[in-house]
Amino acid sequence: DPHRLAPSILYRQQHQATTTTETPESGCLIYSIGINTDGLNFEHEILDLLHKDDMNCEIHVFEPENEKFNNEMIKSSTLSIPEGSSITFHPWGIKGSTDVKDPYRFKSFQDTINLLKHNGRDIDILKVDCKMCEWNIYHDWFDVGKTGIGHIGQILVEVHGSPEHVVNDFFETLVNEQGYVIFHKEANTEFYGGNCQEYSFLKLRRDFFSSDYYNRGT
Repeated sequence: DPHRLAPSILYRQQHQATTTTETPESGCLIYSIGINTDGLNFEHEILDLLHKDDMNCEIHVFEPENEKFNNEMIKSSTLSIPEGSSITFHPWGIKGSTDVKDPYRFKSFQDTINLLKHNGRDIDILKVDCKMCEWNIYHDWFDVGKTGIGHIGQILVEVHGSPEHVVNDFFETLVNEQGYVIFHKEANTEFYGGNCQEYSFLKLRRDFFSSDYYNRGT
């Protein structure tokens, strides 16, 4: 939900101004892992909405190059990035920190944060549509010790299938451990045999929940 960004960014800047001597962050940071059949429509549309709120945001898009997708395709109609745009394309995909075997086509979430020098930044929106990679990378999103990021404000993820060995842990990690709530859910029946669900998660402060919320599993 891009309309939540303006007040959350203002709050962050005010908080930083009163708690640190460093210059408060300006604008917002958005990561988009995977390019779907709509090309970069999501990225362009969210920029249009944010510009109406005078938000200066940067969007980083990740997709590995292959014989069907390469840097030349970025010039096509649905994938075009105008000169001077705040959208930056990176020709690698994201895999779990223990699964990276081809560092040119794939990098871990932690390595990506370090390479782009986003340590210490908040990611305001993390959009993930990477055809099953979500099940292998979600723990890396919250490994602050390795990434150094502050927190992820919103997570927009399309989950593919429901692998029994990990699906329960996925939702328990986001909701029970990390304090996210689901604010939108939509079935995607057009692709992947109709076995996809789009979830939108919003990070809330711990004091929003009752005192026993995080102790339910203990």
